[in-house]
Amino acid sequence: EKLVKKFWPGPLTLVVKNKKIPAAATAGLDTVAVRMPANKIALELIKRSGPIAAPSANISGKPSGTSIEMLKDLAEKVDLIIDGGESKIGLESTVFDIRTKKILRPGKISPEQLSKILKEKVTKIKKILKKPRSPGMKYKHYSPDAKVIVLFGSKNKIEKFIEKMINKKFRIGAILLKKIKIKDEKVNIKFVKNLDDYAKNLFKFFRKFDEMKCDIIICEGVKEKGIGHAIMDRFKKASEKLIKLK
Repeated sequence: EKLVKKFWPGPLTLVVKNKKIPAAATAGLDTVAVRMPANKIALELIKRSGPIAAPSANISGKPSGTSIEMLKDLAEKVDLIIDGGESKIGLESTVFDIRTKKILRPGKISPEQLSKILKEKVTKIKKILKKPRSPGMKYKHYSPDAKVIVLFGSKNKIEKFIEKMINKKFRIGAILLKKIKIKDEKVNIKFVKNLDDYAKNLFKFFRKFDEMKCDIIICEGVKEKGIGHAIMDRFKKASEKLIKLK
């Protein structure tokens, strides 16, 4: 009740014991994930139709669509696409298991925020379950076609790593916080201002780089704090490597 009052409508999904929902809508699990979105069009749709059982707007395993322009791959798979505008957050909701007090999928609502409201420590689930209790819990998920490499290191070290990849003739897309100066036709760099900007644009940039036929996408790693938990979760699911540059 405290979480619903504080965060609904909004980007928090609650996993609760299933009592009435048909198995077809819960993948046969004994739990059900529920949330109330903040989007006005979605709320009006729910008001008119009643509760809706639906997955995220993406091909399974691929980056989610955060605007109607990013839903081309779904155009022939659905009868109707409603344009609700661009996502304000960019990443999927936080999924929180009420019974275990564990975050199954990090999102905008952080462990720190949940802990503050519940007045007890909330942590992320550490291992991947054989039978996922939530979307986004597969080993490989949110993945673009290009190989994703996540880097931790200084501005100079990141710059040198990208130059090394250029010399290997790779076509490169990069998403960075640190302002580096590389000008090469094989490299397209998207700079983000902060972690919220990173989260909002991550999937959009993934899809953009795929459209550009990039071989690799280099992303700057972030600290797992606040929405950084969610960003790093998506990186761990999408990436081939997490590299600490020395």
